[in-house]
Amino acid sequence: MQARLFQPFTQADTSATREFGGTGLGLAITKRLVDLMRGSISFETELDKGTTFKVTVPVETPQKKAFNGALNDRRADPATEGSRIDCRVLVVDDRPEMRSLFRYFIEEAGGRVSTAEDGRTAVEAVRSAETEGQPIDLVLMDIQMPGLDGYEATRNLRAEGFANAIVALTASAMKTDRERCLAAGCNDYLTKPVQPDQLIDLIGRYCHS
Repeated sequence: MQARLFQPFTQADTSATREFGGTGLGLAITKRLVDLMRGSISFETELDKGTTFKVTVPVETPQKKAFNGALNDRRADPATEGSRIDCRVLVVDDRPEMRSLFRYFIEEAGGRVSTAEDGRTAVEAVRSAETEGQPIDLVLMDIQMPGLDGYEATRNLRAEGFANAIVALTASAMKTDRERCLAAGCNDYLTKPVQPDQLIDLIGRYCHS
């Protein structure tokens, strides 16, 4: 019976059509569109309350779409063959969606990612990685974070002897911001929103140096 729900049907007569409306094609068309988008459709029915339909389709954010295009271009270009990154990157950002996005970019390019939600956690993560024999090769450090911000976290890491690359991430694009990041101990600086190919190129440059 449930399978038949998504099959086309016609109303019993014109009077019923006028009273209730519909052509009997709505769910069939919806199912067809969902299938074309490689998604799924399901429903739950509760007596005396009605039916709820749920449609799920895979989508790409503009950032992910742009990254996939850039990554495919790199793979197709002989000049960049073998330039995928092979390193451990710590992504530090207080926004979970940004951590997830950077993780996606880096892992798609071959990197291994750990994350931290603030400066204090970042310092602890670097210590733990060193103790476990899997040191961090590069830190992507968001600058504007509550508590211990990126400037202080970078200073702490340098004071503890972390010598690998730290790249600042900030929404500010002023020359003084870059200078302040470098003065705190960062090796480089990227402004948000970050272009995926620029990010991967930068990581690759420091990890392969």
